[in-house]
Amino acid sequence: MIIQFVIKTIIGLTDWKLDPQQAVGMANFGAANTPKTNVDSAHPVLGTDEGKKVVEALTGLGHQLNLAPQVSGLSAIVKQGSVFAGGADPRREGIVLGGG
Repeated sequence: MIIQFVIKTIIGLTDWKLDPQQAVGMANFGAANTPKTNVDSAHPVLGTDEGKKVVEALTGLGHQLNLAPQVSGLSAIVKQGSVFAGGADPRREGIVLGGG
């Protein structure tokens, strides 16, 4: 599962131009050589109407969903110009601190 969390974060950073906190904090998802698709029930968006629509759409496409928490503990640091920006998975312990 680790590679899926890392790839999700890289896509968020590079393709969607998210900051590190946004990219690390996105819902985790993926598959692990089983017929089930893992969808992160630990992410707060899954409990919203939008999240329920995603679950319904995936089920409608034939996905068998595993809605267990997908807590990564992932962190990221990105150099933006002359400063560094960081993010830590909000579903786990840990924070990002900066120094001056």
